[in-house]
Amino acid sequence: MRGSIIYGNSSEVYGGVVNIWEAGIVENCTIVNNTAPQGAGIRAKDNSTIINSIIYFNNGDNWQTSGSGYTFDYSSSTPALPGGTGNTTDDPLFENTASNDFHLTSSSTLINAGLNQAWMTGAYDLDGNDRILEGTVDIGAYEFSAGVNIVSDDFYPETTLQSPWTFYNPAGDGTLTLTGTNAEIGVPSGTSHDLWNTNNNASRLLQPAPDDDFADRS
Repeated sequence: MRGSIIYGNSSEVYGGVVNIWEAGIVENCTIVNNTAPQGAGIRAKDNSTIINSIIYFNNGDNWQTSGSGYTFDYSSSTPALPGGTGNTTDDPLFENTASNDFHLTSSSTLINAGLNQAWMTGAYDLDGNDRILEGTVDIGAYEFSAGVNIVSDDFYPETTLQSPWTFYNPAGDGTLTLTGTNAEIGVPSGTSHDLWNTNNNASRLLQPAPDDDFADRS
């Protein structure tokens, strides 16, 4: 499993999201907000390899081990991971865990703290950024970019507007309601809210975007 974000899962016994029985590999994953009595984030058994991954804020033990031959390297969790190299207990400092925004903020110690791997050459993170941006890979599924990331959002379960969105209301008569499942913009009838001509009076949600070409890297 590589370059994935896994959250909101549960198990009645082992491994809220990942239960490696033997010889599984987890690389550059972010494993957050999962639930299980034992190993809520990850349970690693014989000959398991976990590297460059964040296992944090799970409901129950973030990790559990069994058997022998498992390794954790260049990963973040608490309590401290058993042995290994380059591990940390530091809080990842996500942008907004409550709204499932697991980008690292600029203060995170996980930036440029991972171990480069051969597969990363020509690979991209979940935002379409190069998997290695500043010489050394970040821990987790995202590379931190000093520029502006474009963030998708289904506005669930927010009931207040989250960063990076701004509600623009040029005519002063629009309304924004976050219902917990949708963002709903309303405008009254009888007044122009033209989106296409020179006077853009449309009420809208916007976020900053880099002054760059958009590329399809799917």
